[in-house]
Amino acid sequence: MLMQDSMQSNSKSKDSSNKESVATMKEFMDYRFDKIEELIEKLPQMYVSRSEFMPIKNIVYGGVMMVLTSFFGALIAIVIKNQ
Repeated sequence: MLMQDSMQSNSKSKDSSNKESVATMKEFMDYRFDKIEELIEKLPQMYVSRSEFMPIKNIVYGGVMMVLTSFFGALIAIVIKNQ
């Protein structure tokens, strides 16, 4: 009889801890969903569209191309001059 009482009290405590655990998880999930919704609303303001980024990309690629062309041109000039 004493064993049954202790088993019942253990199962009751497990049930209450499970309910608390589920409630905590539900609160956490609600919080995360709210944060995700906020981020989705902010997305258009946070990022640049592809068409807005294209001129910057072209300028950077052009600058890198000029630097690399100058470097390899100087390297070839040094090799030709030494021969």
